[in-house]
Amino acid sequence: MKNYFLFIVALICSIYCAYSKQYTVSNYPYTKAQFSNLQTTIDSAASGDTIYVSGSPNNYSSNIVIKKPIHLIGEGYNNTNKYNSLTPSVYLYADSITIEGFNINSFSIGYAPNETYKPITNISIRFNRIYMINLYGLSQSIIYNNYITNIVFHSTTTTANNSIFANNVLGQVNFSTYAYNLLLANNIFLKHDDCAQVFSYYVSYNNCNGSSYNLMLQNNIFYRVEPRPANYSNFVNNLTYASANDALPYGSNTGINNLINIDPKFKSANINLTISTFLNYDLSLSDDSPCKNAGTDSTDLGLTGGYYPWPIKSDGKLDISGCPRTPTIEQFDLLQLVVGKDGTLRFNTQVIRKK
Repeated sequence: MKNYFLFIVALICSIYCAYSKQYTVSNYPYTKAQFSNLQTTIDSAASGDTIYVSGSPNNYSSNIVIKKPIHLIGEGYNNTNKYNSLTPSVYLYADSITIEGFNINSFSIGYAPNETYKPITNISIRFNRIYMINLYGLSQSIIYNNYITNIVFHSTTTTANNSIFANNVLGQVNFSTYAYNLLLANNIFLKHDDCAQVFSYYVSYNNCNGSSYNLMLQNNIFYRVEPRPANYSNFVNNLTYASANDALPYGSNTGINNLINIDPKFKSANINLTISTFLNYDLSLSDDSPCKNAGTDSTDLGLTGGYYPWPIKSDGKLDISGCPRTPTIEQFDLLQLVVGKDGTLRFNTQVIRKK
């Protein structure tokens, strides 16, 4: 019944989003949709519209450029029941964009081909697997519940400011002196395969460059990775474990109530855990974890605390499917087909509303 997935989701959400239009796109021949080309769908949509993108084994385009406030919803980056939604490169060049449920290689914010850098505001990025986020201008935005290997700020003409990076699994982040008022909360930082420092930029084998500035860091877990090199930043209620330089704060930084070199006691983790192997482990907290209720808001350190807790499955494990939290029909059975005298087909469905 997968052929009906996109149609049914769009139909359900039309009840809640009557003010805008919904479009479906699939380049997989066994999944029916209104469009087969994602960029064409984006160009056809109006501001405020929603586009549901079917998971596919095929890349949708080498470059996806978004220059209007729309909502893109995929089927998850690690959904075992469906193909991933694959997009090699995405460029955001408009305010008020929502992106969720995708597997993305390169993600640029505040820049598009043949355009100058500009600040992008009021965007929401969630439930994605992203290898690289290139920041050129960002403000008043939130990035949460993602699995991200690298975040790098490039511009010297615009800034990254007044935004939140919360409850993500992160490798390296590098923010220059042009960044300020950035809150990094309830993230788990994992070691990059060839660089043990979080706040630098991986260039080549065992080569980490740069430093980060003006960050507010709270309720994060640094697991087998150095919380360095940061400058003029504030560390509050973070935990470090098993790296060569665990101490917080240091240098020009300030901070209080940090737990230094203490095992967070994940349910499943070992020395082989790095940012590239995250999906192989269960990073939910054991009952005796020191991260339990240790945050500034008395919730957990790491993914399960704060205002944007990572989704949990019924078995208590982290939901690492990347499936968006939209109403969907996960089971569609036609047991007894009843056709009325007026020719109407009658059947029952069950709608699953994900929290």
